[in-house]
Amino acid sequence: HACIYCDARSDRYFLQQNFENEIIIKTNIDKILDLRIKRARKLLPDVVGPGGVNDAYQPIEKKVENTRKILQVLAKHKFPLNIATKSKLIIRDLDVLKKIAGDSWCTIGFSITTTNVVLAKFLEPYSSKPSERLEALKTIKNEAPNIQVGTYFIPIIPFLEDSENNMEDVIRKSKEAGADFLLFSPGLTMRDSRRY
Repeated sequence: HACIYCDARSDRYFLQQNFENEIIIKTNIDKILDLRIKRARKLLPDVVGPGGVNDAYQPIEKKVENTRKILQVLAKHKFPLNIATKSKLIIRDLDVLKKIAGDSWCTIGFSITTTNVVLAKFLEPYSSKPSERLEALKTIKNEAPNIQVGTYFIPIIPFLEDSENNMEDVIRKSKEAGADFLLFSPGLTMRDSRRY
């Protein structure tokens, strides 16, 4: 989502492409994952967290549906899921997420650090608006009560998002949307290339 504070910008991930404009799309990722799981299965399913470096619901996901395909493989093998996103697109996959929650468990966290639309557009230019994320949270809570859903209030950008009013607003609106939890972290990691 080209977030200005994204940890994936760090040199530790060895991303050589133009961060905002070049996205690597893996083909047949669902078939590869399915095959690897079949070959490696010796223990009980462990929690999977798609999008550990980048959001699994980047804008291109609407077209390529790689995340949906991966979720279908995880559902097939009954893997529990913990996914964080800044995108309302996750609602598209609610049918698969319900299946995962029914067979094991599923937690979804929406990253929401401000409800100020102008500030959010500056910090997270390709993310869904904060109000859209809150609406998606509410939809999941209402349509799939067995999915644990909440807000990741991470990161909190000093001097931009750490005001009492902003923090109270995010917490209040998350609660109003039906959040089961709020994960709060007042810190911000500033690695190498992300320092300005």
